[in-house]
Amino acid sequence: MNLVGSAPSPQANTLMLLQIDTSLKARSAQEDAETDPVSLAAATALQVLDPRSAPTLSTRTSDAILSLAHKIPHGRNNIYMLGGIDESALLTDEAFAKTLAATPARYMEAMKGFGAARWVWRPEIHRSGADFFAALSRAIPRDFKDPNSMANALFVNKSAKIVRAIDIPAAKMVSGYYDMYNDKNEYIGTVRRRECDPAYLGALEAGNPDLRIAPIYFGNDAVLVIWADALVRRTNPDALRRLKLPTA
Repeated sequence: MNLVGSAPSPQANTLMLLQIDTSLKARSAQEDAETDPVSLAAATALQVLDPRSAPTLSTRTSDAILSLAHKIPHGRNNIYMLGGIDESALLTDEAFAKTLAATPARYMEAMKGFGAARWVWRPEIHRSGADFFAALSRAIPRDFKDPNSMANALFVNKSAKIVRAIDIPAAKMVSGYYDMYNDKNEYIGTVRRRECDPAYLGALEAGNPDLRIAPIYFGNDAVLVIWADALVRRTNPDALRRLKLPTA
């Protein structure tokens, strides 16, 4: 089990208790000077949302903000908070029975260990357009200067391929949150769930040995980012165009 902000193995299913980290790292003058924003007039969605010109948030902070922006459950201590949503209808016996049947055993046991008597799988919200790319940009490492990195391939070289979970059901990618409630139906915390079938990732890597592959999770969205590093772009420029996705 890893807390939000840790770096699990790409092939590991990860269970995380969401904790809010309010740390904000200011950009240095040197970083500001090195920022190379793209002209908005000629920019694509990825170019407009070039995160090199944005403040740097820790991974844990970004995940927490995405969670809070998605929805804040009503609780005794936050009932008047803007954006709070009453989930009581999803805590009835009938509704919870359906949630329970769809909850993997390891999440069930972990949430009971956190003191949860019932939990809600948050209704899914999938971003599109600029909102999608903004959220994606906050979910990846910011190593833009590394010619082999995902950030470089996405926002500098602009050659990376993004495959959304909905387009690859065989990957069994899951991204979302469980809101936990105690036996008094009081909100007590949130658990992050993110998964990708290791067998699918293994087959994808075996079929495309020259490419780098990483599952990325943000809010209810999950994608595979696939890119060629600097050497492969020079020696095998068609590697990404010849990408082979497993069929099952």
